[in-house]
Amino acid sequence: MNDFGGIKELLREQSIYNAYTNFPHLRARLLEVADYSTSQRPRNLAEVWNDERDLETVLTFKAVLIVGGLSIFLGLLQLFVGIAQVALSA
Repeated sequence: MNDFGGIKELLREQSIYNAYTNFPHLRARLLEVADYSTSQRPRNLAEVWNDERDLETVLTFKAVLIVGGLSIFLGLLQLFVGIAQVALSA
């Protein structure tokens, strides 16, 4: 970014902003946008997978998929082993 006549010192990036002190003129609109954004829920599985606003929901969803997928895989493996045992014993 070019200096633009000393404005670079005024534009300091922060990780957290306070709407009341950092944006006194736009705070009402920014708070409306923030409330709207946080109230929106993911609509499909891809949005749930990529949604990082609610970490607890994301981790729960991923844990259910991993544990459920592993359970289905082991169940199918057990079924095939049982079929192979029956076929070899006959």
